Amino acid sequence: MVHSSIQRYIEATTQDSWHERPFGEVDALILTDLAYLTFEASNLWQKHQSEGVTLYELHELVDWQRLQETNPFLNVDQRLVLLKAASQSLRFAPIELISVKQHIQQDAIEQFCLMTYRITEASDVQYIYAFRGTDDSLIGWLEDLLLFNEEPAAAQTSSAHALEAHAGTWSGPFVICGHSKGANLAMYAAQWADYPLTNLRGLYFFDGPSLPESLVQPVKQKFLTNVLHYFVPEYTIFGLLGDYPIKPTIVKGDGMGLYVHNLYQWHVADFALERAEQFSSLSRIISQGFDLVLEQTNPERLLAFVTALRDLFNDAQVTSLNEFSQNTIQTLNNLLTSYRQLPQQTKNLFREVGGDASRLIRTIADTYSSELDRLPRYQMDPLSRMFYDFLRMHQGRTSVSEQIQRLISRGSELRK
Repeated sequence: MVHSSIQRYIEATTQDSWHERPFGEVDALILTDLAYLTFEASNLWQKHQSEGVTLYELHELVDWQRLQETNPFLNVDQRLVLLKAASQSLRFAPIELISVKQHIQQDAIEQFCLMTYRITEASDVQYIYAFRGTDDSLIGWLEDLLLFNEEPAAAQTSSAHALEAHAGTWSGPFVICGHSKGANLAMYAAQWADYPLTNLRGLYFFDGPSLPESLVQPVKQKFLTNVLHYFVPEYTIFGLLGDYPIKPTIVKGDGMGLYVHNLYQWHVADFALERAEQFSSLSRIISQGFDLVLEQTNPERLLAFVTALRDLFNDAQVTSLNEFSQNTIQTLNNLLTSYRQLPQQTKNLFREVGGDASRLIRTIADTYSSELDRLPRYQMDPLSRMFYDFLRMHQGRTSVSEQIQRLISRGSELRK
């Protein structure tokens, strides 16, 4: 099998039983990506949740137009095509979705979703617990900023509770997997949930930020490294953030930055994810720059900043990226109005955090200036290119206040 997409993998393995080709990394990647589809919003799920729904039934019976209207950010055409391919595969079509646990809590700053699949072949049963990454809710994006604090974020705590409850309800071998934020939740759940360790057959981690040292259990970690499959694309943005517990497996992909964070850009060869030799310079710059950010981040002030942003969004009555994109001008006006009404203390907090971020960006830009010069800008996705240009723009620059201070100092020296 030559270089192909994950959809071609489904087509190539359609006749393969789970005994002939045991559950592996590409299977985990496929079910992880399908966990982004918002089946919890469909009437079908409400009617069949007690007995489970096969991937074939999901494709045939779900109202796709309604699903895309509900959340166009997650229910993209690529995922619908992937589910169609799975529904036509003898290997994937019988897989059952037996549970969807999802909630968003504004007060707790939490966005969480866990989908549970069941694979049955003859008398053998195994369960796949797939954690969804960040959705289009603004609260979910805000919670991402809290994943590196010394105290667990709300979704991390929920991930451990959900895994423990599910593993207790459905006894038998299981696999845990996740992408992006979902990978982080999968790692946390594997660390902190109480379950029979011998039942865990694999922990699949796809391009997500790892856990800070304070959220790692050393004894459990030693066991998990034996079942952990840690995949990161060569041009990753998120996969090198945090302290990764084992050497990552580097995967070839198309594009750079956010493009290659999309699992459909990853290469599949010989029924496995295609390996690359090393990470890109951009990935190393982001990873090392992130370490600088963490060293200078005050956890209490970060939580205060995220909480203030949540309140600002709530006051402006915007809760999702979809809402923002549908009425951008009005939303921006609402945000400006809400900002003007903030207490002076909160405004000062925003300005302080903004100033800190500006100084860190200049530090990163100056520290890695030679590496930035060698990066192929033309290969980057628009957001990565904007970040790259932003760093280049800040190389050697100082803030307006610092420039004024320097002019005052020079004037004093001349007068002497």
